[in-house]
Amino acid sequence: MTGYIIRRTIESDAAVIARHRVSMFRDMGEVPTQAVNVYTEPGSRRRGIARALMQAMMEWARDQGFDRLLLHASDGARPLYRSLGFSPTNEMRWSIDGRES
Repeated sequence: MTGYIIRRTIESDAAVIARHRVSMFRDMGEVPTQAVNVYTEPGSRRRGIARALMQAMMEWARDQGFDRLLLHASDGARPLYRSLGFSPTNEMRWSIDGRES
């Protein structure tokens, strides 16, 4: 992956995040909810961006003392999450110690 920088969001990112959120649920055929989401635009997929974002989120969660992450994944994203150590349930789960919970 080259040409991308993973950083924390800032207030001016809100419009892009909102658009990503709506697009993600539209891709999955679902109605948006109030939860925070990760989304990669179709033209930027398969370049390691989602993996880099999730690795940054997982590192942040570990540093903050979280012991797990839970998420709902589109069918297309499930292989990525599995490769990052998430266990499939009705949601995708990741535990800091690698245990399925």
